[in-house]
Amino acid sequence: MVITKIIEFDMGHRIPNHKSQCRNLHGHRYKLEVNLEGDVEEKKEEVRKEWSMIFLI
Repeated sequence: MVITKIIEFDMGHRIPNHKSQCRNLHGHRYKLEVNLEGDVEEKKEEVRKEWSMIFLI
């Protein structure tokens, strides 16, 4: 089984005293993709809250 989580976010910055466009406040868009792969266990134990909350983010 493969579980994929994709998060897209924006980040802005500027570099004071820089000689190019980077001296002005500007932003970039980033995409983070995380894939978890593993076998599914047939055990019917309680799901750990710590792990289940990670996938809600």
